[in-house]
Amino acid sequence: MIQIQMDNSENNNENNRILNYICNNSFYFFIFNSIFLFGSFIALLVLQHNADLNYLFWINQILKYCLILVIQYGMAMLVIHYDVKVNYTRKVIHMSYFLWPQLLDKELSTYNKDKYTEFWNVWIVLFLLFLGCKHIRDKITIINTMFKAVDRPEDRPYTLIWFSSQIISTLIILIPFSVYFSRIHKINLVFIPILINALADGLAEPVGIRFGKNKYKTRACLSTVEYERSYEGSLCVFIVSFIIIMFYLPYLHTNQFIFCLLTIPILTTLTEAYSPHTWDSPLITLVVCCLLSISGNI
Repeated sequence: MIQIQMDNSENNNENNRILNYICNNSFYFFIFNSIFLFGSFIALLVLQHNADLNYLFWINQILKYCLILVIQYGMAMLVIHYDVKVNYTRKVIHMSYFLWPQLLDKELSTYNKDKYTEFWNVWIVLFLLFLGCKHIRDKITIINTMFKAVDRPEDRPYTLIWFSSQIISTLIILIPFSVYFSRIHKINLVFIPILINALADGLAEPVGIRFGKNKYKTRACLSTVEYERSYEGSLCVFIVSFIIIMFYLPYLHTNQFIFCLLTIPILTTLTEAYSPHTWDSPLITLVVCCLLSISGNI
């Protein structure tokens, strides 16, 4: 969906106090995050003695995150050499953080999910996002290149704050539901919020850019600055969400299917429309996962 900052002047500083505070004190946040990642890494190594993490888990982790990094580098090449819009490459990368890990968990190098495996999953993602901070990417060319695939001009200088926070928040929401769906032997359900984020929300932006004539406004996360979205993009969210649920007919019993079809497309559309700029993914994931959990009891 179209997301264009309405006013890029420096007068916006007063409207972005929290964001500017983080940017102005980025070195202190860098030190804090370094200590946190190191401390949590040591803690996980200690806890690992109580976990049954076999070689399949580590093969899985290496495969999934190497694939994500390759995809991000490829997207950056498209931005640099072929002038592909960052709005599109960013969506591909965002999808990669959620779709490929779930596919690999299901189809390749499967392992038993528990709290230890999920802690490691979160730590690795936090570490990858940490590598994108200015104090590291300014010194490592390949990381700086990869960052260009997510650095939308209208998001600067808050790109990493918004991108990281929505990835982390979506993971925090998705992982418990993934474990829950796995334990009730309905792991395929976890792909519904992922596909809705990837396809419904992902297609809404190019549709809005190309066909969006009727606009409305939404505020950015931690900011009063307004961005534009379009009703045409919102309609795309509804239609694609509806189609995704239709494809899940063979996996849902009748009452569950009817409930999902009547609730998920419309509530997903409303959630996306009212979500803060860059923060629609975690909220969409939460709404869809909650509705799927409720549907299982109908």
